Amino acid sequence: MHAALSSADRPLRARSLAYDLGLSAAEVTVELRRMQDLGVAASHDRRWTIVGATPAAADDPAAAPSRKSA
Repeated sequence: MHAALSSADRPLRARSLAYDLGLSAAEVTVELRRMQDLGVAASHDRRWTIVGATPAAADDPAAAPSRKSA
């Protein structure tokens, strides 16, 4: 997913990305939101782009920010 977004010449909707990857829109949306939580992807007007993090961070659950509450 990271490669597909980073190679796009414009922001993509989850539905378009799902079609291109042969996945359901729900699967893609879940992954995009996970990538957003990691700081790898960003959404503006339901169009997704890659932001400054590396692809390894998107694939490594250990790199995710801690969600423990104080």
